[in-house]
Amino acid sequence: MEYSKEQYTDLLNQLKNQEIDSFEVYPSDFSNFQAAFSGFESKKKIIGKAYKEGKIIYSYNDKD
Repeated sequence: MEYSKEQYTDLLNQLKNQEIDSFEVYPSDFSNFQAAFSGFESKKKIIGKAYKEGKIIYSYNDKD
């Protein structure tokens, strides 16, 4: 599924606000995710775990 930069920004905010636990990003859509991620204020708390075939699952770490 492809998302726009704005949709990825919404997903990042949902992670931060603990409305969702995680979301997936696939290689074909990484550029849109990267555009949203680069401007996200809490990006240091976003953790990505890579899987085979390029899938990455992102979650939020609210611990310091």
